[in-house]
Amino acid sequence: MNVAGMAAHRDLARTIGPDSWWYPSGHLRWADDPAAQAKLLKTAALLASWDYQVEVRTGAEVRRRLEPALTMPGDVPVVFYPDEAWVHGRHLVGRLVSQAVTSGAEHRSGTTVCDIGTRADGSIRTVALSDGSSLDVNTVVNAAGPSASRVAKLIARHLPMRREPGVVTRIGCAQVPVHRAMHAPHIETRPDGDTGKKDEVLADFRPERFSP
Repeated sequence: MNVAGMAAHRDLARTIGPDSWWYPSGHLRWADDPAAQAKLLKTAALLASWDYQVEVRTGAEVRRRLEPALTMPGDVPVVFYPDEAWVHGRHLVGRLVSQAVTSGAEHRSGTTVCDIGTRADGSIRTVALSDGSSLDVNTVVNAAGPSASRVAKLIARHLPMRREPGVVTRIGCAQVPVHRAMHAPHIETRPDGDTGKKDEVLADFRPERFSP
């Protein structure tokens, strides 16, 4: 499914243009303890056996060829996924909504889905919104993020969602020191990607990844 999703994003970039939302610069991942490193390399070997593009490099090679600003031990194994990309979700959604409206779609914001009506055969019939309006529809796309389980319950469906608390921050830099998405121990980071903010890095800190 992940591979199919990557291919779909590549096709979408060719259709609507890749600027401002699609960054196919690859992805780096490494770990900081032997057990995590062994698991990472085992996963890389499995993916490679499925013909997924994977390169295992040393920290020294990564600094020399990909990310010269990184500080890491020269002998640490680093997995590089060259075909992967990161997506600026807000820019992509804005582009798609704009094109949909141009093509005749109706855009409503600031309202909540309160109820979904179905027919006897289980197919979707209506969507009731918090502003009191009701829409006749044939299909509902549930893209409510962490609230998707609440929407699913409206038609008696169970959609388990896991909440992962964390801290996302933008770090100002005179010059962006990183060029691609990276999963380092305890932190995920990438260039910010916002127009006019080319001198910032986006960092995602996950508390559960830190040792007590």
